[in-house]
This record gives sequence, structure tokens and C-alpha cells, in this order.
Amino acid sequence: MPVHTDLVASVKTRFDPESIQLRQSWVEQCLERKRLTVQQAIHSIDLLLFFLAHPHSENFSRKTDLACRHISQLIAHSNLRLHPDLISEGLPGATITTQYSLSLLYWLNDLAPHLIQIESIGADEATQQEIIAQILPQAEREYFESSDEPTVSDWMKKYTQKSNPLHALLDLFAASGLDEKIKTYLFEKLDIFVQLELASPVIPRSLTRGINRPIFLHTEPFIRSADVKDLIREPLAPTTQLSAEEIEHLIHHKRFHLAALGRETDPGTYADSRDVQLLDMGRGMHIALYGMDPDHRLPLDAYIGFMAFKNNIPYAYGGAWMMGDNAKIGINIFPPFRGGESAWFFAQLMRAYHQSYGPVAFQAESYQLGKDNPEGLESGAFWFYYRLGFRPQKKELRKLADTEWKKIAANKSYRTSLKTLARLVDDEVALQIEPTGMFSTRMASRSTSVCIRNVHSGNRSEALEYVRHTFSPKNGFVVPKGMSDTEKSRWENWLLFLLPIQDITSWNDQDKRQILELAGHKIRGKDSDYATNLNWLLAKLNS
Repeated sequence: MPVHTDLVASVKTRFDPESIQLRQSWVEQCLERKRLTVQQAIHSIDLLLFFLAHPHSENFSRKTDLACRHISQLIAHSNLRLHPDLISEGLPGATITTQYSLSLLYWLNDLAPHLIQIESIGADEATQQEIIAQILPQAEREYFESSDEPTVSDWMKKYTQKSNPLHALLDLFAASGLDEKIKTYLFEKLDIFVQLELASPVIPRSLTRGINRPIFLHTEPFIRSADVKDLIREPLAPTTQLSAEEIEHLIHHKRFHLAALGRETDPGTYADSRDVQLLDMGRGMHIALYGMDPDHRLPLDAYIGFMAFKNNIPYAYGGAWMMGDNAKIGINIFPPFRGGESAWFFAQLMRAYHQSYGPVAFQAESYQLGKDNPEGLESGAFWFYYRLGFRPQKKELRKLADTEWKKIAANKSYRTSLKTLARLVDDEVALQIEPTGMFSTRMASRSTSVCIRNVHSGNRSEALEYVRHTFSPKNGFVVPKGMSDTEKSRWENWLLFLLPIQDITSWNDQDKRQILELAGHKIRGKDSDYATNLNWLLAKLNS
């Protein structure tokens, strides 16, 4: 007798003999399938991925992987891939419509030029003409601006010799010689949507994987709660050196998985291959941390992204924006795995960042909780963070949250109203492992502006010249040699953050070496090294 998918889904977190037998029978059923409805396809893939992440035996894991690949093949070779309900699911054969950054489009186009094309351009014709004129060689601009061709599209067809307009446009941007930030800005103004077909060599979300590691077998009930502060303090297992191929795999499969869902993150798109590590958190959970390349880093804090793999299956992604003791953290658990060991995982994620980079205070922005985010508000995301020990920063909101929590504890059927939740998520929440001051990039940036106003009468050229004079060899600062113009600009702009520090020239030699080493990490080294050494500078800024 066929086993219904909904029945198997209802017992997916149970490991009693009957539940195990149900899921085994259902997986065997998947291996025999010849056709699927759209909803069967989506639910089957999600459930198979859940079982791959939480197998009870190695044999079951192998069969589940075969079933996942079989269902993926059925989808890819059927008309299901054209169904509107499947397009946004990131599954094989589907063609998704979305927006990507210029850098990610370069990568996708180099990888699979036949699978990607422009769907629409939001910019009007006049804006298109203005932008194309900016990226063309000067020798061509005179004719282009007075061309007989009625539209930019017509001109490109005639003069680029490219049948695919996206190929032509990417070539023009690549050959423009403009600064990357300017190219990115101009490209974003075009407001381009592209269509990407999820066919080989582009990998759909059902087939992306981490690096092969031993499988953790689940035979006991899930961990539903965690002693967060104690867990975060547990030292990490020793890390193993990743090969160049493994690093490339972790970068590419993060990009593939998110691209298949119409998403991307800066640490994925701009990953620094020198700054990727894989941490073993136990129970089959591995967290890959990705630093960004120097050209795309944030000016003062360190943004280190992550992708988590549960038994080698992509489980969650996000990142942390770190300023010494403080880290703003963002997390998105992929839908198939919600309702599992989410609390334990989030504690492990904070452990990964705390043990790797040192922050002792974590903040979650209000959007994560539900502000301007109806899905997050209705899901009660605020209480997920509250149970982990996060608390509102405003006293009145902290008092309101405590009052509501007492009502929940006293009456299991009580539900906080959406109106009250909307009040609770009006500010970020924070968890402190140890007492520390709250210091942010916004505070540092404001201090710089105040110093320019008060000390340099608002003259930014004068402030920059002061920085060049102060941090020079004659004051004992050995400035790195061989910096490119871009590196020099980043160097000088980073040093502007130090304007509020008094008597810099009187520092001892060790302090001077340390500040230059820190700047070197940010400008051309690894952002992870910068993150772990930033507290020293913040102490100077706060003194």
C-alpha cells in the first residue's frame, strides 16, 4: 500500500520503529516513481533533503540520496519544470527570473553562457543610453550618442556581434576600464532581470552539497533547547586544512544553492579564497565561514558570512557583522529544516563566531524579528530569540517582553497579539555572554564626522591630509610599500576612523606597529585576522 507523503512528514522527527519503517517504505516508493504532481515534487524533495540531513542509518542515507537524485531527474525531464509553482523552488530544469549582481553574472556567464539571458530592463531608454555611453570607449561615444539606431538594443545587435544581449552588455562593462564600484552602480541603475535555467553545469538546490564528511546518525529525539551561554564557551574541535579544490567547492556550492533560489550574499559572491574555513560543530553539523575579498569589504567592521551543512546538506546561511566584542548576526534556515534543531543550531552558530573571532555580545536586527517583515512577525520569531536569551535593548520593551512571557508560561494556549509583537520588534535584541559596551560602526562613523567638524572645520580634504601627514614614516609609522591606487585610497579612508584618537604620534613603537598590522589585514590581508585583532583599536577609540 502506498505511503502518503503527509503521513511521513508528520513523523519525520520521530525515531521509533514504526516511524523509521514508514520513512524507509516512502523512500523506496520514491525510487519507483515514474511521475509526479507539482506539489508532490516540491514536498518530496524537501522531505528527502530533511532525511538526508537526519538519517538513522548509512544505508538509509545512501538510498535517500539515490531517491533525491531520481526525483530531481524526473522533474528535470518533465513539463513540471515549467509550472509557475515550481519556478521559485530552485529545482532541476526550472528557469527562474531574478536579479543578480554584476559580479555574480560574470561568474554565471563564464560558467554557463547558454543558460542565462536578459528577461527585462527596468531602466527607460534615456537612462540606458546614458549608461552605455559611460561604459563605451571614448572613440565610440560620439557616434553612439548620435546613432541612427533607434534603441540601445538595436545598436548593440548591430555593433557588438553578440546574439545574446546579456553577453554583449557584460563584455561592454568588462572592457570599460571603470572602477568596480562605478561599474556596479551603473549596472544596478539598469535594473536588469535575468532568466537562469537550472541545468548542468548550474546545480539546483536539491543537488548542492558540502564537502564529504562522516555521517552523523540520528536515532534519538532531537535537541529542542540549548544552554546557550555554556555551549558558546565550548572550544571548537581542531580544524583541518582545506585543499584549494575543497575551498572552491564550498564557494561554488554556496553560490549555486542561493542562485537557484534567486538570492546571493556578498560573502558568497565576493568570497576570499584565502579566508574560507570549515568548522565541525558536532552532530554532523559543519559551518563554513567566508571572508570577503579586499575590494568588497566593509570599511570598519568585518562581515564574515556562513553556510551551514548538516550531514553535507545545505542547512542555513547568513553572516555576522563584527566590531570587536559586538556582532550583529543574521540567519536564514532553509525551509525543509525549520522546526528541527533550530535552537541548538543557532547556539552552535554563535559558538562558531565567538570561538573564531571573539565577540561576546550578539545582536539581531529588528527585521529578523518581524519589523517590516510580515512573515517573521506572524511566525513569532521574536520568541525564538527570547528563548535563547536575547532581550530588547529598550527598558520599556524588555519589561513588556517579560510580562508577555509570564502570560505564555502560565497559559500554554496564550498567544501574543500581532499588535504587541509589532511593538516588541521595534528595536533589536541582544544576547551578552559577558558584560561589554555596545559599540557600532554607526558610532565610529559619527565620531569621525564630529572630529572633522570640530577639529578641521568640516574640511574633509584637510582631514585627509592630516591623516597622510600623521601616519607617515617621519612619525614612526612604516607605511606598506607597493600599494596600488585602490589600496592607498582604502588605506587612507580607513585611517580617517582614527581621527578621534588623541596624541597618535606619541604612541610607542609597538602600538604603531600594531595599528599598521591591523590596517594591513583590512586593506590587503584577511578580514578574519582583522576581526580577531580589532578589540585593541576599539579600546583606543573608546578611551
